[in-house]
Amino acid sequence: MLHFDALNSIRSSEIINQIQREVFLADGYTSIMIYGEVDSSFIMNNIRTLIRALIAKNLCVNCILGMDYIIKYKLIINTVNRTITIGVKNYRLAIPMANREKIIFNSISTSPLVSIGISVTKTKLSDIHIDQLVEHIHDYEQQHQIKQALILYNKLFDTRKPVIAFNVKPHEIKTIDHPPPTSKAYYSTPHKQEAMHQIIQELLQSGLIRKSYSNYAAPAMLVPKKDNAWRMVVDYKKLNSITIKDNHPLPNMEQTIQILGGGYQFFSKLDMKSGFWQVPIKEEDKHKTAFITPDGLYEWNVLAQGLKNSPPSFQRLMLDLLSPCRQFAL
Repeated sequence: MLHFDALNSIRSSEIINQIQREVFLADGYTSIMIYGEVDSSFIMNNIRTLIRALIAKNLCVNCILGMDYIIKYKLIINTVNRTITIGVKNYRLAIPMANREKIIFNSISTSPLVSIGISVTKTKLSDIHIDQLVEHIHDYEQQHQIKQALILYNKLFDTRKPVIAFNVKPHEIKTIDHPPPTSKAYYSTPHKQEAMHQIIQELLQSGLIRKSYSNYAAPAMLVPKKDNAWRMVVDYKKLNSITIKDNHPLPNMEQTIQILGGGYQFFSKLDMKSGFWQVPIKEEDKHKTAFITPDGLYEWNVLAQGLKNSPPSFQRLMLDLLSPCRQFAL
């Protein structure tokens, strides 16, 4: 893959297949626009090799060599001896790596990071927690200002029960003209049935789901978490197959990396508590989320994991909320 700006010496007539199309990265969502293909040569230590490369604009480097090139020329990258062995015609040649490293990001200087993580699981942010969060700040005035901000917005850190944001646009599920897909409940052991029952009761009490009388039915199942607890997931494969795709863009990893290296010195990460569950589903579409368990049929009041358009719908909401500070918020 070649960066578009690296093709200044190539005439447009030399570019083949100039039809624009998208290719997706390994996450299955992030896309890169391709503007065509080009036959070019790649010189490595005076050894000329030929490649057919895709042309893209959103790359943080001029060239990315893919598996097709590595396989074609039987490249062996030896990080211990710092050599690259390449096969050309009937012989192989070991090329020493350069003794310098190219840094894509602009380097910055900062003091060592301080760990300020504390556990506030299923509780509200108390005075004790606030004191722990700001105790690493040595400047008294800054410590006082941040402490007052945490006290003022105390409710934002209350994780005792889910909070649904009814002041945002509800998630819509647009489907093609098709009979409602249905499935039978998956078989589970008595132990799993009891665990599923407990999860369902908690979701009902919190208002995240409700009993359903829908013609739709997707099977629910339990998968283990890292702490050996159970997580309920729903197989929405059939529903997703008839759902019209939401083409709202997701974050582009290459652009994000470039922005993060734009001279900033301090970085903060905010993790939302069950972010999808804060987004309501349009009332007319809730019946489409119906899922079946050994205990009965239920449907979601909030955005659920596994729905085809959950990621782009949530990203649209994030972009709207962060638009006033888009220069320094991703």
